[in-house]
Amino acid sequence: MLLAFATLIYLPSFQGSFHLDDLSSIVKNPYVHITDLKPETLFRAAFQDGLQNRPLSNLSLGLNFYFNRTSTFGYHLANFAFFLLTSLAVWLLLERLLLRLGYAPGRSAPAAWLCGLLWASHPLHTQAVSYIVQRHASFAGAFMVWSVYFYHLGLEAKRRRFLLFGLCGACGISAVLCKETAVVLPGLLLLYKLYFFDELKPGWLRRNAIWIIGLAVLYALGAAAFLRPEMLEHLRREFAGKNIDPWEKFLSAPRSLFWYLYLILFPFPQFLSLVHEFPLSTGWLHPPSTLLSWLALLLVVSAALVGARRFRIFSFAVLWYLGTLAVEAMPLPIEIVNEHRLYLALLSLLVPFCAWPLLKAKRLMPALAWGLVIALFFGFFTFTRNRVWVSEISLWGDVARKFPGYAQAYNGLGLAYAAKGQLDLAIRHYSRAIDLDPKFEYAFYDRGLAYKSKGQLDLAIRDYSKAIEINPRAFDAYNNRGNAYQALGRLDLAIQDYNQTIELKPDYAFAYNNRANALQAKGQLDLALQDCNKALELDPEYALAYFNRGMVWKAKGRPELAQKDFDKALALNPGLAKLLP
Repeated sequence: MLLAFATLIYLPSFQGSFHLDDLSSIVKNPYVHITDLKPETLFRAAFQDGLQNRPLSNLSLGLNFYFNRTSTFGYHLANFAFFLLTSLAVWLLLERLLLRLGYAPGRSAPAAWLCGLLWASHPLHTQAVSYIVQRHASFAGAFMVWSVYFYHLGLEAKRRRFLLFGLCGACGISAVLCKETAVVLPGLLLLYKLYFFDELKPGWLRRNAIWIIGLAVLYALGAAAFLRPEMLEHLRREFAGKNIDPWEKFLSAPRSLFWYLYLILFPFPQFLSLVHEFPLSTGWLHPPSTLLSWLALLLVVSAALVGARRFRIFSFAVLWYLGTLAVEAMPLPIEIVNEHRLYLALLSLLVPFCAWPLLKAKRLMPALAWGLVIALFFGFFTFTRNRVWVSEISLWGDVARKFPGYAQAYNGLGLAYAAKGQLDLAIRHYSRAIDLDPKFEYAFYDRGLAYKSKGQLDLAIRDYSKAIEINPRAFDAYNNRGNAYQALGRLDLAIQDYNQTIELKPDYAFAYNNRANALQAKGQLDLALQDCNKALELDPEYALAYFNRGMVWKAKGRPELAQKDFDKALALNPGLAKLLP
């Protein structure tokens, strides 16, 4: 029933399109555009020449592309399969935990099942599951829960402990290879052992001293590696680019933690959104809730630590909640709040708020019935949210309705309408975004693309130039301004912009291909050929680069090589046939 119910409420998500970072991580990412399953190809898709730290989930995107190309159904199916596996792990883990705590099977089994059902139906998970690229979080979450489950079995087992601990370790490593936030797992496993197996009885510190010291050394080494000078410089640039102050991010963290609790307890669709306007704290009293949140957090943590022996469930729940959110609550140049971060944090409320009534109720069935009613409401809310995730227009329209002053919502709507060819409507939304935020680089850039598509090249160049003025490292703006200059026959200016693009992003295949076109138009065929080769080296599936190299070979009087490239281009993209000379 749990799996069937989860499938029912997530049915709309299978129709969902690519959103936001899906485009850069999948559609426009040549590393995951694999056409064979050779080890070197899979390795490149996973590690992306060292540009990514999430090789396992990256590899899954590459495999999805191999089997599904840009059809989103297969991607959603993979996300949902891991979500079901996580739901199953939650159910199994909580059943073992409740039995460990001394509850009878007649109560622990239905309580664990209900917790699994409520976890699977909770509307907050829609972002982690229905947003394809957030599989980084959901896959890591799945491996983390299974790791804790195998760890529990290993601690209880008389035999096969080596196998169970091996599975625990394999799942843990897999979690870290999906998303860096899983580095908290060793600490959570140690806490799990201390609370539910050692039961914090006298002598627990001495018995676990070697593990505690080892864990402290491990995290200290990790912190030292992370805080190396080049990483600190990278963080400084990221903070500057996102206009975020690390001190303000630090001050805001407790407010976000308490706000998350509100979302968990009251996950009504009107409170959920792709993005949230969450104002940063600029001082201890700006807003006043900043200081209150810090004091409340210190009080809760103190109570959890002081009452750890008497109130083990409450204490562990607090530490689990804070632990699963710890990495992304740190002063890093990322959004202060995001719903997908609650994927595992939500577990901290399941036993205290969901299992406890069933465990303590005099009569099981009425308590179970109330839990099922809540699950039905959650399921309806989840189904409703998944319908919002079907298209870019519905998704950004939802954000704009909830946050009418949020510029990015209108820019997102502009992109959605532009993708449908409704350019005038797209330009209207881009302009609205610019009115709300005159320093919104991407709105100028995207409006420039729309003007380019309408043939209004001078307006396009104006908007690209404005985007570059706001962000001199906007390589896409240089590249597309170069395209506009090339369309106007201003080849030297176009080549200058392509040069700047390549200087900013040396692995950008599109810029090499575009520069090749400009060089060919100037008759510099050898240089054009070099750029085509470089574009194909960076993206072996780049159909237009094969086509353009064919044009260069044709201009050089090598028709046999030209035809070979034309054939390859048409095999990858039959639509290029209309461009053949």
